[in-house]
Amino acid sequence: MDAASFTATASDLLIVKCLDPNTSKGAKVQRGVLVEVDIVSVLKGNLKTGKTTLITMPHPMEAGKNYMVAVFHTIPQQPAYQERSEQAFTEIPGTFDLKSLEGKTPAEQAQMIFDARRKRVDAMILKLQKEKKVLEATLPKTN
Repeated sequence: MDAASFTATASDLLIVKCLDPNTSKGAKVQRGVLVEVDIVSVLKGNLKTGKTTLITMPHPMEAGKNYMVAVFHTIPQQPAYQERSEQAFTEIPGTFDLKSLEGKTPAEQAQMIFDARRKRVDAMILKLQKEKKVLEATLPKTN
């Protein structure tokens, strides 16, 4: 789903810092895991900044990292639910300057975050491909 459609269908779009990635300590909570976060910024919606608890599904979060979180008031059986849930918790690279979002529309802000994350993922893939090539050199030679 493109950033404009993603943003339009989200009731809330937040920048959060993960404080505790598993406040439910392994207990399943209605299709997810309870995560304690600090809402750093509200890009769209009526939620307020400060500490709160979210239910994540299906993405794990890590303490200390920032995420763009979209809240959708939809039913899992509705079309596009899975696609939106895959994008709903997007890790923000540590090098991303949150101040660069100021003065932009929510769709532009989401696009900037998606672009930064995609760039980070591309770098991670390149690194893993290089490591795989090194490890493949250790395979036994076959005749």
